Amino acid sequence: MISGNDFSNQDYFRVAMKGDTYVSTPTYNEDTKAVTYAVSAPLWENGIPGTTPVGAVVYIPNGEFLNEIMRSIKVGEGGTAFMLDANGITIADIDSKNVGVEDSLHLGEKNSKLKKYSEICKKMVAGENGTGTYSYAGKTKVVAYSPVKDMNGWSIGVAAVRNEFLGMFYLSLVITVIFVIAFTAFGIRNGVLLGKMVVKPIAAVVDRLKLLAEGFRKQMMRRQR
Repeated sequence: MISGNDFSNQDYFRVAMKGDTYVSTPTYNEDTKAVTYAVSAPLWENGIPGTTPVGAVVYIPNGEFLNEIMRSIKVGEGGTAFMLDANGITIADIDSKNVGVEDSLHLGEKNSKLKKYSEICKKMVAGENGTGTYSYAGKTKVVAYSPVKDMNGWSIGVAAVRNEFLGMFYLSLVITVIFVIAFTAFGIRNGVLLGKMVVKPIAAVVDRLKLLAEGFRKQMMRRQR
């Protein structure tokens, strides 16, 4: 569509004209109540990649696309997922209002309770893989994070409430302990019964041997007389 507008000052156009693809940082617009971002790629001369860029093709995706992915990631009832750009700005979240606004690296400076969360975000921005924990609003969350390959320093984090995350583990542990106790008691009981079954005939044999020995002793005494 020809609009007559000049987009040469836009980052997505300038980067594409250098021969690179570009994905802008998603931002939340308070006026439109929507998240917007752009994706661009170079148009090559004569359609041959790697030659001279002669223009740019720009795509404006559904702004909620990344947020919907974050909302679809469920780890327990209180689990969340989020994405950060190379500067630590939230670019995807279950709450659209945080997108392009929340500076995750400096949240700990404004709220000491989020200091550990900001430390985790600094590791994410540094391109690290790993896990961490932080506590907020009475809940301790475990966060697993990893960089998003070839996406301008983006990273993704998935958080789960520790008690929910470990709930099934604790339940499995309790069930295992119960079964161990039950099988131990069962084993002891059967061991005792088996012992009695083995000991009883042996005891009968011993008694018979005693009687036989006693009879043999008496017979020998009679012969000596």
